[in-house]
Amino acid sequence: MTITRYYRVAVNLPQISESYDYHLPEDQTHPILERGALVLVPFGSQIVQGVVLEEVAHPSVAETRPIQEILDEKTVIPAHLLSLAQQMCQVTLSNLGEWMGLLLPSGLEQKSEWLYQWQGGESDFALSPLQKRARQGQYRIHL
Repeated sequence: MTITRYYRVAVNLPQISESYDYHLPEDQTHPILERGALVLVPFGSQIVQGVVLEEVAHPSVAETRPIQEILDEKTVIPAHLLSLAQQMCQVTLSNLGEWMGLLLPSGLEQKSEWLYQWQGGESDFALSPLQKRARQGQYRIHL
């Protein structure tokens, strides 16, 4: 019998003030995640970056969603900075997600990816060079 591990995660979305409980999938062997580890978690209809705040014995909700991917099981944000962020949220009434984005080391921040594909048919009007290239294939734009 395997023991389900639950973790409280702060999602890296500036408008989110709460932390949420997630579990590691039971079908895989996972290391114990350190406080400050970087993970991908489902949040609404999207998959977002999150930072592990702590391991919890019992989640705050009856059903938790699984951690989708462990990006780094070691600490990427040290414990003293996580504590500072949590204190700053209380003092300044700011959102925890906003602090997660600020504290992540350069290069680890969350990025969005958009996929564009030409859906139109042939037309008589003149297309710009960029539009012609887009019409010939797919373009990924990283934000």
